[in-house]
Amino acid sequence: LEDPGMRSRLWDRGEIMTVLDYMKGTASIQGIVFDFKKKLARDPSAEYIASRNLYDNPGIKSCFKYLKNKILGFPAEEKPKSSEITIPVDPFVRMTKLRLLQINHVELKGDLSLLPSELKWLQWKGCPLETL
Repeated sequence: LEDPGMRSRLWDRGEIMTVLDYMKGTASIQGIVFDFKKKLARDPSAEYIASRNLYDNPGIKSCFKYLKNKILGFPAEEKPKSSEITIPVDPFVRMTKLRLLQINHVELKGDLSLLPSELKWLQWKGCPLETL
């Protein structure tokens, strides 16, 4: 099938984004697995950078700087303010037979009561909400 909105299961990010962006969801869709945790690069922590600096440049100045940071605390790392991607709830309304929804590290924007009543399995790792 060329139209991903007519498939029963969607796994591919590109196909899922096409369905969501262009509101192509249909009653045919029964499952969506949408995982955005796969990062291409990871930033090292402040403690790791300081320990590498001490290892690469062993000296009294580096040692004191490392100990000062260790005792006083390393600079706080910025936490992401939201999930990696935000998608509206509206495209899910037409997916009346949606039973499985895995949306890891994705933020849903809108009224969650609009999600299909047939939804039996919701996996939402990295959910930004405290309650559903």
